[in-house]
Amino acid sequence: ALARLDVTINLSHNGKIVRQYRAVPEGGQKERRLGAICGTAFLEQALAIEWQHGDLTLRGWVADPNHTTPALAEIQYCYVNGRMMRDRLINHAIRQACEDKLGADQQPAFVL
Repeated sequence: ALARLDVTINLSHNGKIVRQYRAVPEGGQKERRLGAICGTAFLEQALAIEWQHGDLTLRGWVADPNHTTPALAEIQYCYVNGRMMRDRLINHAIRQACEDKLGADQQPAFVL
């Protein structure tokens, strides 16, 4: 639901729709879908980022490290070409970027 904002996703159980995430049109309200999935606490602290270097583009949201809570720290989603991935190197790089703002027991919250 986070990797493909252009796709409507319906989650149903026993024939009843439990969750529905409508497609976000190009240039649409991405933050609305982000808040529906990650919660308003993350959305209120999220800083939108977009960076490009050659053929590489990085975009998403990172929670303000000054206001990260244990609940927000569970939000660590990284997608490459629409596929979710977990990579220690990427997580370490994000942690290093925020290390002067995070305490020893804190983790950054992000959707990239």
